[in-house]
Amino acid sequence: MIGGRRMMICIAMASAVVSCGGEREQQACRMEKEAVLALIEGAPNTLTMSRISSGDLVVAWSSGWKTWFVRIDEDGARKGEARMLERYSAPPLMHDAVEDGGVKTFWPAVEGTSFRAEHLDSCSFKEGGVALGILERPNGGRAGGAHVAVIRGEDEQVEIVRVGAAGVFASSISLVASGKKLVVAWHEGDPESSRIGLASVDLETLAVTGVKNLPVEGASAGPSLAANGGKVLISWIEIVRSEKESVARVRVAMLGDDLQIDNLNTVAECRFLDCTPAVTVVGERFGISYRDDADDDGKPEFYFRMIDPAGNPTDSPARISRADGFQGPLITYGDPLVFSAAIRSFQRNFLVGLNRFDLKGVKKGGEFQIYADKSDFIRVAMDARGNRVILVYGEDRQGSGRILYGKINCRKR
Repeated sequence: MIGGRRMMICIAMASAVVSCGGEREQQACRMEKEAVLALIEGAPNTLTMSRISSGDLVVAWSSGWKTWFVRIDEDGARKGEARMLERYSAPPLMHDAVEDGGVKTFWPAVEGTSFRAEHLDSCSFKEGGVALGILERPNGGRAGGAHVAVIRGEDEQVEIVRVGAAGVFASSISLVASGKKLVVAWHEGDPESSRIGLASVDLETLAVTGVKNLPVEGASAGPSLAANGGKVLISWIEIVRSEKESVARVRVAMLGDDLQIDNLNTVAECRFLDCTPAVTVVGERFGISYRDDADDDGKPEFYFRMIDPAGNPTDSPARISRADGFQGPLITYGDPLVFSAAIRSFQRNFLVGLNRFDLKGVKKGGEFQIYADKSDFIRVAMDARGNRVILVYGEDRQGSGRILYGKINCRKR
């Protein structure tokens, strides 16, 4: 265990035995390894992780006014030091043309050249690199905006391009690689409107080849993208207002090469407005998770539903677990099961909740939880392969924080 009192428990019981659906069963998952990736100043604003073609993982996070990334192997060992991501390099050394050996002048390094990211997302691409989506709100002298950073090669060369504007209420960004391009979607969060921006970026040159807004009426937010076999699925929230109450409509559609939407569908209408939909590739199909308070008990829970290759929702939504923390549920396909990770509350703490379920949303084993009784885990990212899942989670330690790595093994079921 790493510092403080760490607890790995199952839902509703501080032991390895859980009660699920009236049956008592042994917890099927265990923590194999935990490691500290970084000590940070303050709590993390946001956190993301992607696996590259070599099998290594790239982890990125933002805290304070800086965004960092580090490359790790599957056992959580860092492959080099964490690097701060800068939007541009400091100007080169500039010398006065003097003949008498007088004082030479130079441009000093610019302060505040990193990003205070409101949200990060990442994806890998075939050439072996990782693309990082960075959403920054304007603040002071910072214009903010939606940016894409591409990190390539063993020497981690970084290129950054700004793809669009973001306002003071901008909240999230998503990106995927599809063929030789990146597709980016972000919540613009302008004070006068709540729109979703779309952009396509050439992976080789980083040229922005298309920009437009998602053609929806009213307020929209929470974009999430997934790409499979040349098809790109987008999900988002539309806030529908009425005289009695407002609802968040979870929508999905396919995105064409020209960023036009096709086959628009509604997945759910949620009482919980911050329903944070997340889509992922599940075999030949897609899956979606979202938050809702469907039973009207004041506590948001999260639901899962499958989507066919054409973008049509299938089956009925399946309730998985509570999701009342800082971050809504993420999902990823481990084959044959879907893994989910969410931040939720337990005994006045915020913790990481990990679940496994089949393609119909039937849970396999109890919820595996990670928490410490003297701090809160408030951000999480995930990668799953078979019955093994890697979690990276961000900790709030009341004025400081840590980025932690955990490898978890689960029994086959």
